[in-house]
Amino acid sequence: MNEYRFIGPPGTGKTTAITKQLAVEAEAWGGENVVALSHTRAAAHEIAGRDQCLPDENIGTLHAMAYRAIGRPEIAEEPKHLREFSQEHPEWPMGAGDDDDLWARSSYSGSAALQEYGRLRNLAAPRESWPTHVVNFARDWEHWKAANDLVDYTDMIEMALLRFPTMPGSPHTIICDEMQDLSRLQYELLRSWGESAERVITAGDQDQCIYTFTGADPGIFTENVPIEERVLEQSHRIPAAVHAAAVPWVQQITERKQVQYRLRAFPGYVDPSPACWQASGAIIDSIQQHLQNGHTTMVMASCSFMLRPVLKALRKAAIPYGNPWQPEDAHGWNPLGCRHARPKLLEGLLAFASPAVDPASGVPMPGLWTVADLRSWASLLKGVFERGAKKRIEELPDDTSPLQVYELLKEITTEAALRILRRDEPAFDWFRGRLKAQYSGQQLCDYVFSLLSAHGLSVLTAPPRVFVGTIHSFKGAEADHVVVFPDLSRAGMSAYLGAGRDTVIRQFYVAMTRARLGLTLCAPSAKWTVTW
Repeated sequence: MNEYRFIGPPGTGKTTAITKQLAVEAEAWGGENVVALSHTRAAAHEIAGRDQCLPDENIGTLHAMAYRAIGRPEIAEEPKHLREFSQEHPEWPMGAGDDDDLWARSSYSGSAALQEYGRLRNLAAPRESWPTHVVNFARDWEHWKAANDLVDYTDMIEMALLRFPTMPGSPHTIICDEMQDLSRLQYELLRSWGESAERVITAGDQDQCIYTFTGADPGIFTENVPIEERVLEQSHRIPAAVHAAAVPWVQQITERKQVQYRLRAFPGYVDPSPACWQASGAIIDSIQQHLQNGHTTMVMASCSFMLRPVLKALRKAAIPYGNPWQPEDAHGWNPLGCRHARPKLLEGLLAFASPAVDPASGVPMPGLWTVADLRSWASLLKGVFERGAKKRIEELPDDTSPLQVYELLKEITTEAALRILRRDEPAFDWFRGRLKAQYSGQQLCDYVFSLLSAHGLSVLTAPPRVFVGTIHSFKGAEADHVVVFPDLSRAGMSAYLGAGRDTVIRQFYVAMTRARLGLTLCAPSAKWTVTW
């Protein structure tokens, strides 16, 4: 295929460069003739740009494009289907599993076998080379899929490769970001579709390939030479000290393409710390100092369980934190919510603190709420309303005015509560004292009210400046200060001492190169660790 490639070392503006190139292609050939691909749908939309000039169906992941091409069949990895498979094959239990460790899991559970089965297929590894337990799993899984007319994620790529030599829509240009995250199988589909396109523009960085547990292969970079290659040579993120630590670290990998890039004009720092993930008090002190200076801090580890003590310490110190790059809150990284989705307790508290506004003057009217806000905070409280109030609130028309809402409150609210509600300032202590048990007993309740007491109401809606997550969750992100714990899980250590060593090195290279100002390298907690 006619491949033109951007090599984007950390902070060199790879996404910006490829977004500008996409705009050029769309203007020249029409947005309907350009396709934007990336590792996630959100990342694909990012390269498509805010002023999206491509139709929505031309933006997405390679899997999504393949899925549409083969007719949108039912997907085997849907939770309900995984449960059905586990019921039929109890020897292969499926579930969320322990996703703290993104390396191959040590047990032969169904979840682990499915991950390894997908990885080997993505690597195009001959079936005769597969471990026995994966072969046995594949036999049961493939029979079950066929019986239920289902396909898995790897099937999508294989089926599209066999049935569709040309990409649906026959685009003029295919743009693929995060190329280093492609497996051999996925690259084969890209190349097949790219042969019928006029050009394929790819972007990536071999040193940032950290998804080998799914089959990503950094060797694709060196084995497939593009027509033209452009290295983005100016990093707008990396200071000298961080570069001086990160480059020798990644140079432990012998089979890699050397890439030179210029640094940001800032000295930066790399500091060792006696703090470890099991005793992170010193980290909290430095985070508070960074916050006073108006800076952001990113705390990361290879596994999510290693972050639990830090999360506990941040809550105790009343420091707001989050992970906007990982909006799901499975690990407690976004207790205050993310992307306009907040916990019910927080939504109700904010509704209570936000009286309706006089439409004429724009001035807040204490004691007056919209119907939606009343329903939000009233559902959290007990001992405030007379019998039957809940039904009357629910029956209010959505267009009821705040004054009409107040007239109802006078009828359904106890006299003492009504005096509180008419105050000019919201009575947060009173509100907390009347929370129903299912809300007052939440860990979130203590955290929210400690933040409110320490920083005021605005902290509950402001973007956090402390980020916590695994290294994988921060791919493509950055912060002023970065804190990294060096520990590995048992399986991670096995990889580091064996065939997966290069992937572990790349993982921590990505961690180091998130820093704009400086890097703190923590001490190990146990013997399973990389050595700085």
